[in-house]
Amino acid sequence: MKIATSLLIGSTTICLIISHANAYAGDKEWATAGKILTGVVGLGIISNLAARPSPHRYSPRRHYRYPKPVYQPAPCTTWIPEHYEYRNERVWIPERVKEKWIPPKYEWVQTRYGWQQICVREGFFRRNIISGHFEMLRAHAWIPGHWA
Repeated sequence: MKIATSLLIGSTTICLIISHANAYAGDKEWATAGKILTGVVGLGIISNLAARPSPHRYSPRRHYRYPKPVYQPAPCTTWIPEHYEYRNERVWIPERVKEKWIPPKYEWVQTRYGWQQICVREGFFRRNIISGHFEMLRAHAWIPGHWA
């Protein structure tokens, strides 16, 4: 818009300078003024046409970039048959009481009837308290056949 305004002012100034040199009283003045005004109106129309975008103007071309190809190996088609899989697992063993049988104690002693075996100590259960702890146990799981 600034360009159109500056062109209009510049052309008007040039026309006035040129017409000033040939200005005479009478009919010629109005003819020159008409020519100047016609030029100014024509210049305004041309500047409006140049400044306004055309209704048939195409949008600027947008360049579409295709994504880069991804190279990856083909999917595996190997059949893995069903099998047991063994693995070590860390398992918590809770606190428990373990009882152990201590057998009775017998000794040979000499009595008036001869040698006899007598019970010196009765048999009993000894109780051991085993506190909770972790243990590594070997566990196995059945894995069905599948494609890998």
